[in-house]
Amino acid sequence: MNTSLIDFYKTVRDNPEKLLDEINKTFNNSNPQQHYYDLRMQYNEEKKHLDKIRRSALFFYLNKVGFNGIYRVNLQGNFNVPIGKSKTYFIPTKNDFNEASKLLKSTKLTSKDYKEIVRKAGFNDLIYLDPPYYPDDSSKFVGYTEPSFGKKQHEELIEECYKA
Repeated sequence: MNTSLIDFYKTVRDNPEKLLDEINKTFNNSNPQQHYYDLRMQYNEEKKHLDKIRRSALFFYLNKVGFNGIYRVNLQGNFNVPIGKSKTYFIPTKNDFNEASKLLKSTKLTSKDYKEIVRKAGFNDLIYLDPPYYPDDSSKFVGYTEPSFGKKQHEELIEECYKA
């Protein structure tokens, strides 16, 4: 459901060094809090008009600097995670990005409903599914994306995996 994540991986695959250069430009510490909220606003308001490299760099930045690395959107599809408390961030090296790019060259990256992906899987296919944490008494929040992914969706996911 997170097309921004898939777009990020495609950008790592296709333009690793340009992406890293753009990521490094986003980390500006003159006023970290203001900078974060300015970039979050840019990401939300200009997402459809930004080139893939800039959009992916903002996605990476917001994920690193946002609270606990959470990716969450509101009903309008806007990223709405507040700034986190960390002051240091791990940014992969040029070599890391180039190695990831090589590994992703032979990978099909897609963002579709998990049911469609699981049903189309063949022998020796690796599928990575990353549902949100299962809601329990301590955490009932299931709205990281729209539509939400709650208890019913977790149960359906388990059933689909058993069928495959």
